[in-house]
Amino acid sequence: MVLDDASSELTTFNTMFERFKWRRCPFGIISAQDEYQRQMEEAFEGLGLGLIVDDIAGVGTKKEDHDMQLKAVLQRAREKGVKFNQDKCVFNATAIPYFGHLLTTEGVKPDPNKTKAIAETPEPRNKEELQTLLWMFNYLSRYIPNLSSLNQPLRDLGKAKDFVWTKKHSDACQTIRKSYFNTHCQEVEIIVDASQHGLGAQLLVRDKTLACGSRSLNDTEQRYSQIKKELLGIVFACKQFHQYIFGRKVSVIKDHKPLENILRKPISKAPPTLQRMMLAIHPYDLRFTYRQEIPVADTLSRLHMENTDPEEDLQTELHVHNVMKHIPMKDQMVQSIADRTKYNPKMQVLADTIKKGWPEHKKQCPDEMQEYWNYRNKLAAYKGILLKGDRIVNRGVCAKKS
Repeated sequence: MVLDDASSELTTFNTMFERFKWRRCPFGIISAQDEYQRQMEEAFEGLGLGLIVDDIAGVGTKKEDHDMQLKAVLQRAREKGVKFNQDKCVFNATAIPYFGHLLTTEGVKPDPNKTKAIAETPEPRNKEELQTLLWMFNYLSRYIPNLSSLNQPLRDLGKAKDFVWTKKHSDACQTIRKSYFNTHCQEVEIIVDASQHGLGAQLLVRDKTLACGSRSLNDTEQRYSQIKKELLGIVFACKQFHQYIFGRKVSVIKDHKPLENILRKPISKAPPTLQRMMLAIHPYDLRFTYRQEIPVADTLSRLHMENTDPEEDLQTELHVHNVMKHIPMKDQMVQSIADRTKYNPKMQVLADTIKKGWPEHKKQCPDEMQEYWNYRNKLAAYKGILLKGDRIVNRGVCAKKS
């Protein structure tokens, strides 16, 4: 780092020949690291990098993303006069060492090159060495599940009057080491449910609840088909828990099995009314699982908080209006179909089924609804109009007048 004139004067030192001053920041200046960090962040701002002092990490979900970011970094470095040591650069890797850790596609893990000494640490011979070992394990506790239980025999020994190392202590020490080196990324789960009037979501890490959320459905959303409400619940959960789940693999657990088939399809093949929501969750790495009972999320969706996000309500209204806008019919014709649908018993049964949700099995459907079973997930109701994707369902309501 180049020093300005005033700072350079402050680094003046005497020698037997004459006085000298530094033009660039020397080692040992207490504020040098903070200033270097600031300048590096300023130089590479906006490129989406992980940057700690002179360790720079860039990521990409695909090779094309990786290469594009790499070109941007090299171009910025050329513009700012930053040089890299080629021997210390790693490209196209699925795991890289970064500031004492190992960044992998599965998450953050301990760097084996930095922790080799842990595996080779000899057993303690006295209480002082035992305390040092316990301190080291505590420092690494983020990588050791249930450490407080595993190190109980060692802590008891530290409190004992006499130091007697036995097989019990050796086994405890070895178990902790194995747990440390076999560390895997914490499994994250989201349990989501949608009721007639609300949404509920539960975030779990290793089967322990980390956070919960719920909200009510607005008037437009309450008219959604059940499958659309369930997908809206996933969108809500991703937005609610974004800081916990973005960039990692997440299991989404639901009690609505038909939604799985929709989510397996490419977005372009999904019903138009669901495509916007599928795009909203596309940036997340989600895996979907069916579970028959989800009591917490189910309760949250029924005892929900009021929705206080007017922007979300507006976006929902705009989307529904957009679908209706592009239907190739005049307003008078659409209103006529809505009026006739209102007095058509079969269409009212269909509308009621869409609103309350389809049964799990086809044989549980009323006889007049059997013909709609195969494309039930594409059906929606809005202001008296029944929609299949972006088309109006008008069977039996558009007969010619005599």
